[in-house]
Amino acid sequence: MNMLTEKENPHSTQPPSANLVLSTTRQIGWFKTAHCYLVFHDSELLFVHLNKKNVKSAAMEYREEQKAQGKGLLRVTLAMAGFWRDYGNRYYGGSREDLLALDGENFALSYADITRLVFKTARTTRTTGADDNFREIAGKLIIQSDQGKMKFSHGYFDRNRKIKGVLQRLLGKSLSYMAPFLQREISFGSSDVIN
Repeated sequence: MNMLTEKENPHSTQPPSANLVLSTTRQIGWFKTAHCYLVFHDSELLFVHLNKKNVKSAAMEYREEQKAQGKGLLRVTLAMAGFWRDYGNRYYGGSREDLLALDGENFALSYADITRLVFKTARTTRTTGADDNFREIAGKLIIQSDQGKMKFSHGYFDRNRKIKGVLQRLLGKSLSYMAPFLQREISFGSSDVIN
């Protein structure tokens, strides 16, 4: 997962307006999810949902730019991997109004309205036995507010604790941050996690 922290965006010439952008998957129902970028500004959190039409047109435009530069199929394919990895960086410099206008599902939530934000980092588990296997388990992010509870999953390990620092500064006592001690949990003979 790509994540730039504290106003670092080398792809933009305008000053950033976001402190942190996280790529997440929002759980909407039992079987329905939506890809959503959480854009942390100084006073509010923006929920920017991916609109399939906008993503498709941006990807096509980028692909055509790469082809116009004379890149072959393999180089264009490799460049597209970088495009998707860095896709969320575009939200660092976007204005509040522009980001909310991208999709009808987008909305803002003031930090004052957030009663609790739980951030649990992603982790790696190891199963020992006949064959050693490592498995990544998605992190969780839960937001409780006057509007109810929203659940998200993400792939951030936050080993350097930069995400924690930004969230603490913005949310204060509303933040509940959880990370495994060693970022690895070991289970013996099965894939169950031992905490």
